[in-house]
Amino acid sequence: MTNGRGRSTWRWLALVAFAQLAAPFAQAAPAVQTGGEITAVYRAGNVESLDPPSASAGTDWRMAGLILYNTLYRYDVNGKLVPDLAAGMPRISPNGKVYTIQILRGVRFHN
Repeated sequence: MTNGRGRSTWRWLALVAFAQLAAPFAQAAPAVQTGGEITAVYRAGNVESLDPPSASAGTDWRMAGLILYNTLYRYDVNGKLVPDLAAGMPRISPNGKVYTIQILRGVRFHN
């Protein structure tokens, strides 16, 4: 199409095609979430590995573990021990030799 009207038709078709292709990406911004936690790990020097089995030092293993894995319990921002993967605090037998820890539903062991 060589007339001016043909060019505007092609532009309009191109705009419609672009809008159709861009539509899946034009989602509303997620709602702002407040609260939550950040795990901050500090260490002098560089962490050499985030793969605990190949870590060259105990501190590397601990740093990787804090970043990559959940534990049964963790410390909250006030330094209080709180459940992480555990459903609650442990039940301790009367003689103090047996600790029973319930695990949260849906938690699966993997290695």
